[in-house]
Amino acid sequence: MIFQQKSNKPEANKIRKITVLFTFILCILVSGCNNETRPVMNIDFLEDENGNTYQCNNGEEQRKFQVDENTKYEVEVNIVKKSGILNIWIAIDGKKENAIYVGNDIPSSEFIVTAEEPGEYVVWIEAEDFVGNYSFSFSKRDKTE
Repeated sequence: MIFQQKSNKPEANKIRKITVLFTFILCILVSGCNNETRPVMNIDFLEDENGNTYQCNNGEEQRKFQVDENTKYEVEVNIVKKSGILNIWIAIDGKKENAIYVGNDIPSSEFIVTAEEPGEYVVWIEAEDFVGNYSFSFSKRDKTE
């Protein structure tokens, strides 16, 4: 007597499709579970009547740097403001309550902020219709300097 095994191909295909679908849905759910919002800075370029080009910034951005035990960082800030609002804060661990510098509606200026306590620092920039330019230079130094 010859026994014929019943083919499970349709059943195997069904299981494979369900597995793929489940994996796909799981990936979407996991990627959507991150509650951390990333800052976004929208930049437009404007030209004045003299042909000078300026950035118009709206939004937020951040930059990070790490201060080690025997070092300090000097953050040189340069701002050229034509109009709008520019707020900047520099804080250890990215917490505003730990800020070593807070500036709201900052005018055109140049200044240096020194970070000496070890940890990760965040420079948080918030702009509202800010027309002008800003830049940051990060210099690592020995604490003995």
